[in-house]
Formats: sequence, C-alpha cells, structure tokens
Amino acid sequence: MPPAASSQAAESEPLQPVAALLAVVFPGLGHLYLGRFRQAALIMVGVLGLYGTGVLIGGISCIDRRDNFIWFMGQALVGPLTLGLDQYHQSHMKVIASDKNGATIIRSANPNEMRDPDSGRAVVTFPDPATGLPTANINGKKYSPAWPPYVKSVSRTNELGTLFTTIAGFLNVIVIVDAGMNRRLERKRTPASAGKGGSAAGGGAAGGRTLRVPGAKA
Repeated sequence: MPPAASSQAAESEPLQPVAALLAVVFPGLGHLYLGRFRQAALIMVGVLGLYGTGVLIGGISCIDRRDNFIWFMGQALVGPLTLGLDQYHQSHMKVIASDKNGATIIRSANPNEMRDPDSGRAVVTFPDPATGLPTANINGKKYSPAWPPYVKSVSRTNELGTLFTTIAGFLNVIVIVDAGMNRRLERKRTPASAGKGGSAAGGGAAGGRTLRVPGAKA
C-alpha cells in the first residue's frame, strides 16, 4: 500500500474499544495501549494522584458503598481500585452488629469497641484497672490494648476525601472517552523505494535527463 494510502487509513481508524476498556480497568492504561506513553504517564499521575490524595485526607472510610452509595458510584469510575478498597473496608475495617430490631448489620466500630479477629463481630471493651488501656475478653483470651479497627475521620476531612476521590472518577470518564476515540500511534517507516528514488535523483540522472544549473558551462 502506498504511504499516502496507509496514512489515510490510520486517520480514519474506527473507535478503539480495547483502549477504552483498558482505561476503565486502570487510568492511563488505554493510552499506553495506543502508544501514547507521555499522555499515559500524565493521566496516571493526575488521576491517581488526586485519588490517592483523597484517600490520604479522608482515610479509607471515605470509600464506602454502604453509607455513601451515591458518591461511591462516582469513585467507582476510577476502576477496580475502588472496588478493592471498598471490599477491604467492608470485610476488615467494619464490625458485624445488631440494630435495635435485632437485625444483623455491618457498621463502623464505636470508640469503645474492637473487632473480633475471627468472627468480625463488635466486642465492647473496658478499661484495664492496671494500665487504663481498653481491654476485651474474647473466648477466654484477653486483648489489650483493644482498639477499634480504625478511627473514622472527622466530617470535614471525610467530605474532602470523598470529594477528591469522586472528582478523580469523573476525570477518568474523560480519559476513557479520549482513549476510545483516539488513534493508535505507530512508528513512521520510510519505504525502501523512496530512498532509492531520492538517491537516484541526487546523483544527477532522472529518466535519462541531466540536470544543469542555468548559466553554467556544459
């Protein structure tokens, strides 16, 4: 195929569903697939930097599909990273308890509770008379100090963390659309025939004719 024809084919490439899917899986991965390495690096630093800053500010509690489902939908646009953090939050940082009606619920631990390492249930702690540290007895085993799995950040800090991580998710939507509508970059190669033609022309003979400079003696 002539160079002009291959260039036109590259310009009219269809949508890139693979690149869009990779961008959903991880921010910047779609542009990496397209060969746009600089853009991929900037996307990873920008989106993941904003997302990580939100988690550092608000803690893992700002990613919570049970308590903040609407915000979680925006955070999930970052990809499986959000799903993994939420799963860890629900299964390792929260406790199993009963509400006032006796139904089993999963919630954040209170300041005077610890999480049973085996069952995940909430266990009420009491101050140790000797040390004053929170202590709990679980199946005859003494735990001291018995702290909650984590201390939830204060409201303003938690809100900032939630906001940052959600904005990162919506930024990744732009990244996904751009990856799906962009074209793949390929290295330009000079055809061998073009090189030969150029050398022949430079040698002074082209089609049996000799090139002369006007005014020069033959």
